[in-house]
Amino acid sequence: MVKCIATIFTDLEPVHLTKDVGMFAAALAKEAGNDAESVVYHWGKNAIESRWPTLPCLKTKNIEAHNRAIFLVKSLFDIIRKRIEVVTLYHVTPQTVLMTLALKLLGRRVYIKLDLNKLAAHRLVPLWDRHARPSSLFAKFVVGMADCISCEDFEVYTLLRKYPWVSRRMLSIPNCILRETVPVPPRALSERDNTILFVGRLGAKEKNAEIILKALETMPPGKFTWKLFFCGSTTPEFQLAFDRLIQQRSDLLDRVILAGNLDRVSLFETYSRAKVLLLTSRFEGFSLAALEAAWMGCYLMATPVGGIAQLTDQWRLGKALAHDDIGGLVQALVDLCEDRNAAVNQVQSRVDFVHSNFDIEYAARKIARALNITSANE
Repeated sequence: MVKCIATIFTDLEPVHLTKDVGMFAAALAKEAGNDAESVVYHWGKNAIESRWPTLPCLKTKNIEAHNRAIFLVKSLFDIIRKRIEVVTLYHVTPQTVLMTLALKLLGRRVYIKLDLNKLAAHRLVPLWDRHARPSSLFAKFVVGMADCISCEDFEVYTLLRKYPWVSRRMLSIPNCILRETVPVPPRALSERDNTILFVGRLGAKEKNAEIILKALETMPPGKFTWKLFFCGSTTPEFQLAFDRLIQQRSDLLDRVILAGNLDRVSLFETYSRAKVLLLTSRFEGFSLAALEAAWMGCYLMATPVGGIAQLTDQWRLGKALAHDDIGGLVQALVDLCEDRNAAVNQVQSRVDFVHSNFDIEYAARKIARALNITSANE
């Protein structure tokens, strides 16, 4: 039986333990058995404590080093010393390639969790197609040595499945939720407000939050009767654009609000009271904000970036927005305010679908089988 599972995540921040890094680490430990633990190695002088007192199996270990190379070497020595059998790595990078090779030479089992959006996956394809390049051949060979590889978006999975070096060990594993990490339960429709949420880095090019400001500016006065909360850090450029909108449109003063960064409890409380999550990204992998909002019963109005079609059951439970289409976004907002989108009110249908298909324990079971981890449930 596997007693300890390691995750190497060089630049760990506390927020990562509340996202897929922490949740997958904990879920794999739970799958391995009641006395198994999962340790996340990270580079730095300061320890980062797990935020889940209900998950004693999840540990962190900071390793001080002058550079990344020394950090990786020290991590390997600790893995050998503790006789850790299974190691999780993230992304296909030179670091991942070298660590996979070293771990396999040491007889360890390796799980590589890819985090590729469709744009990045299409850029990766020519690299793998250049059969004559020694670096490509080396990377293909080494990554193909991993015992399990997963990607989040099904379209990316389909794209990469055609390569024999990866298809033998490739799983389609979307981002999921570990139930113990959800601080509040979803609320029923009767307890929800006419509120739209945007969650993400405001001003980041890929998030394209500016299009929302442009759409609101375009709407005739009095048409936007809901409230919209922008949750996340704000660049100076976005702040200026927001202030300019409010100065020009006093009717939006109490309806469009910069909420700033929210802690996890406050964020999930907000998800649970809102009706809609608005996602306007130009490109993105499997959005964790969209997953969290959908888990809490929010209706997704989103551009067709990674994972959204899966979360909405191929758009049956959400609305697709065209990229950079201000007119289409204006119409979608007007339809919301005039109650012309009945699907927004189908909260329980969304909750049932997402809870049935995006529970991390089912995903962890698939990974555990691929890694030959003894499951406590078998």
